[in-house]
Amino acid sequence: MRVIILEEDSKRKEKMEYLVRTAAERLKVIVCSRIEEAIRAALEEKIHLFIVDLTFDRERSCFTGISFIKWIRRTIEYYNAFVIVTSDLIDKDLIMYKEYHVYKYYERPFRETELQNDIKGLQIMMKLMKLKGMDPDDQYIMVKSEDSFYKIYLRDVLMIEKKSKYDVLYMKDMEAMKLPKYVLKGLIENIDNLDAADFFYCNRSNIVNSQNLKKINEAENYAVLENMERTVPISEQGKEHLRKYLGLYQKRRRAGKKTEDKAFGEEAEKKVAGNVVEKSSIHNGLAELKNIGKGT
Repeated sequence: MRVIILEEDSKRKEKMEYLVRTAAERLKVIVCSRIEEAIRAALEEKIHLFIVDLTFDRERSCFTGISFIKWIRRTIEYYNAFVIVTSDLIDKDLIMYKEYHVYKYYERPFRETELQNDIKGLQIMMKLMKLKGMDPDDQYIMVKSEDSFYKIYLRDVLMIEKKSKYDVLYMKDMEAMKLPKYVLKGLIENIDNLDAADFFYCNRSNIVNSQNLKKINEAENYAVLENMERTVPISEQGKEHLRKYLGLYQKRRRAGKKTEDKAFGEEAEKKVAGNVVEKSSIHNGLAELKNIGKGT
């Protein structure tokens, strides 16, 4: 399990690193003092747990840590990631739970063994998810094409296109595979049983993997996937699936009123030009920070 600790205070940072490293075995702990470091680390490899310190910086008149939590919840890869918050503030726990869906809020001083037990519990939960085949990184299907069998990891699937007599499987770094209807029948019939926010119907014919979404244009109702130049239309039913899996769409208000996107809390960014929501990268992630402020 990979863990990021974001903490400015050197003494607390050293203490937290020790608590995490001694909580369980086989943990990779990445310790960061600045939000820029944390974002780079999160974009370089998959992080399973974020531990973020939340304090009020009187000199800069801002809450340190809140910008990073907002970034986590606005990033497709991490919008449902586990976040533990530590803080001296006694009145922010409900906000953290309600608006940012944190896993746990620890007010200092807290019981160190309780934090370590939470980390152990999360590690066990992830192991169980893998054993049950629920971890997207481990899920795969065996596909037969002509005279060969292929092991296809679901994380590499971009889209399944349903045709009348066959299905087309689009994947990363591979040519599209035209397959008989029966080959993907089990996968297609059990879309709702896969790990949350993985596969959903963009329209009647196209099932997309949300892990590989690059852009969603709400104004013109289409999606773009990584490594695919074509656009995928989003139907009215597809919007319902987006609301369910990604939280990017909300029901439109009455005619003449603008659509509001509150999926990631009241602090979510204003819609960008064209109502386009793009996957974060190091460049736009750091650029975004300048607009939020200099605090972590």
